[in-house]
Amino acid sequence: MEKRKVTVFIAGQPCTFYTDDSDEYLSLLSKRVNAAMRETSGFSGDSSYNNAVLSAVSLADELLRTEQRMRLSAEMQKPGEKKAGEKKPGGEKGSAARKRSAREDGKVRGQISVWDMLEKKDGQA
Repeated sequence: MEKRKVTVFIAGQPCTFYTDDSDEYLSLLSKRVNAAMRETSGFSGDSSYNNAVLSAVSLADELLRTEQRMRLSAEMQKPGEKKAGEKKPGGEKGSAARKRSAREDGKVRGQISVWDMLEKKDGQA
């Protein structure tokens, strides 16, 4: 597929780039980024830059933790074997699942999740 110029709106601002991804994928991608921006907006004050950075950290945190879980799962699980306590896809969605997952990862690995930092800043911890 040939790359084409595409504009999506992130936090109300047009972002133009070249891609060969489908319109459906780009729509999902922009919705996900906008959701992250909304989730972190209360913690970043009026600064669009701070909100963008906080959203990027949140998404990177989610990605790295997912990669760690997948790597750990692949190391512990033999091909064709179901891991004990494995859940079916579905269940919690959105920020609640990410917060819960990040907290569980932090307890296991002794890390502080970005959600813990946000809640401490907001005075909810």
